[in-house]
Amino acid sequence: MAAGTHPYDLPAGKKYHIFIACSGEDSEKGRWLMEQLESRYPFRCVYHERDFLPGAMIVDNMKEFMDKSVKSLLLISKGFMDSYHCTLERTFAISISNETGKNCIIPVLLEDVPLPPVLRHMTYIDWRPHTQGDV
Repeated sequence: MAAGTHPYDLPAGKKYHIFIACSGEDSEKGRWLMEQLESRYPFRCVYHERDFLPGAMIVDNMKEFMDKSVKSLLLISKGFMDSYHCTLERTFAISISNETGKNCIIPVLLEDVPLPPVLRHMTYIDWRPHTQGDV
């Protein structure tokens, strides 16, 4: 394989493979997923509890780290759908996808909740309890 073309190489301008967005109620799953992706695969992840800069505005942290990430993994649950910050993360991910012309969103369904209209057309990872398996 030619130099710089490994599937895990980051494109120019990107520092992270995956931005993980989840509600506070799902933080254990988000943290576990981050640990699995970083230890089992050569992915660099952004996880708010670990990576957001203290003292910075939350929305600035979101936007900066999402802009520097290739994909945004949205862990969708009732808590996610009810969360103001998760709504912002979803909106930023959609905006980035629209601006770049590349889909950067990977929805992960944690619970039986209605998907927002903009995500209904996307194939999602089904990680609901009755389907839950290894990453």
